Amino acid sequence: MNDAVTKWSDKLDAFHIGLVCGVLGIIPQEIDDIYTNPGRGINNDTFVIAAKGQTYLYRLPGKGTELFCDRDREYDAYMRLKEYAITDELVYFEPRLGIKMSVYYPNSHVTDVTDDEELRLSTELIRRFHNLPVEFPVIDTPYMRLGRYHKIAEESAGKEHYPEGFESFLQEVLDFQPTLDRFSQKLCPCHGDCLPNNVLFPCGKPAPILIDFEFPAMSDPYGDLAAFCHDGELKEEACLRCLDFYLGRPAGDLERFKLFGYIAVVAAMWCCWSSYKAAVEKNVEFYDGYSLMSYRYAKFGLELAREFLPGAEKELG
Repeated sequence: MNDAVTKWSDKLDAFHIGLVCGVLGIIPQEIDDIYTNPGRGINNDTFVIAAKGQTYLYRLPGKGTELFCDRDREYDAYMRLKEYAITDELVYFEPRLGIKMSVYYPNSHVTDVTDDEELRLSTELIRRFHNLPVEFPVIDTPYMRLGRYHKIAEESAGKEHYPEGFESFLQEVLDFQPTLDRFSQKLCPCHGDCLPNNVLFPCGKPAPILIDFEFPAMSDPYGDLAAFCHDGELKEEACLRCLDFYLGRPAGDLERFKLFGYIAVVAAMWCCWSSYKAAVEKNVEFYDGYSLMSYRYAKFGLELAREFLPGAEKELG
């Protein structure tokens, strides 16, 4: 028994091996393999566990995630969405520790942002999710999150990892809120972390699914679209194609304005988050790089939002 536990100690300690065995109703000797999830994960540590012919994904929360994520909200979201078969399949969830175990889909892949067909399927999935008759118990808009994330970074050494010029630019984004709020729309269920890496195309299934509901809330749907574009580092033309796919028709200037306005907000928010992570995690170079990318993308979004603003105002009347 001890040898079987020790075998995996470079991945999971005895507590987690025991938990996995308890959930699956097996003994450590029946674990065939444990390896780090090959997909990119920047907020948590995840492992693939193979046992008795099945594979599972085992998630451990990253450092400081409790400052940003409410695991009770995450579990609640999975329960509310269960009947719609639009998410990954939970096997075990422990809100207090943030441990999640779900079905792993071998030979699957996340959205390829260079493939227009996958962009179309991904954004149509996001629209379908936004239109579900589901109401999450919390309202949490991109500006509300930006305010919190900025405060967390300011109160830690994260501020030292801000890219040069970010603090003055952040004020521009905050000052832009009254303008963006004029074009706000009815809130809907939102993912909150709708990255290309959180849209999964499971092998053998007819449509993609959404995974990792760590930030669910009622919010503006353009925040999810903005997160998708930001993390995929999509260029203007690709952003506009995604917007057209999402709407099911060519977008107008008002809709284009909203997308790029929320790109500025969401990218600035993740810049604050990544600056905090750079201060507390070992992989400083990665998080500093992500912070700089986010800052640059936020500037890209705000510049384009300002270009589309006159047309948006005409459409608004």
